[in-house]
Amino acid sequence: MPTAEQIENFANYVSHAHSWYKHLPLFPPGEMFYFFRDKYAACDVVEPQNGVAKIVKRTEPGFHYSDLPTEEFRTRVGCLGFSCVAGTSVRLNNGSPPRDKLPTVLGDDAVLYRLPQEITDAGGVSLTAVIHTLSAAYDYWDTWKLPEGGIQWPEESGSEATITKIFDRCREMREPNFKRDHQPMDPLILETYPKVAPHLASSDPILRELFEPEQRRQTREIIKAIDRVYNAIRLTYSKPRIR
Repeated sequence: MPTAEQIENFANYVSHAHSWYKHLPLFPPGEMFYFFRDKYAACDVVEPQNGVAKIVKRTEPGFHYSDLPTEEFRTRVGCLGFSCVAGTSVRLNNGSPPRDKLPTVLGDDAVLYRLPQEITDAGGVSLTAVIHTLSAAYDYWDTWKLPEGGIQWPEESGSEATITKIFDRCREMREPNFKRDHQPMDPLILETYPKVAPHLASSDPILRELFEPEQRRQTREIIKAIDRVYNAIRLTYSKPRIR
């Protein structure tokens, strides 16, 4: 079981693991993510000369900025994994299969296996582009990918009043003489993602403030999903075996 700090770190990790501001809609219902326990989280698969696949720990950062070394990843977030059909899938040169598109985990034989239905049911949650800090760097949210039938912004995140303010700010940002004020970023994000930190720091502070309640709500949903997964695991493996 990961600690509460590791779960919170993982929610932050997932929020910036891909360019969700480009791949997810800003508005609900968003895209489904699945969270689960992954015994071989942050490990790679290599094929030695004998052709037998082998699971190895990652000792150096990978090609993609989200590919942290195994021990660093485990210390920070534990054995947790996620998947989402949106976004680009990074296929590494070492032969490791992409593991972020479907709710799958590696078995001891280095083969990908689908998760049990009760785990995917427990670990599913819908997220939008708001989850990524850089979503607050762009001024086109009032014109791009607007959902048919209107926008259903969660009431606890400000409801329609917040949407109005977001759209007003976007129009203001498109003014010819607009100048953006920069504010310091969360130190944890800067430490975790040094390669993308300069881009994250360019986000608009007013949009960030408007997005923050919804971002916090979605982060809580990630944490709830992980708790549900571990409850499902406990229920499954705590049942007495019938001989």
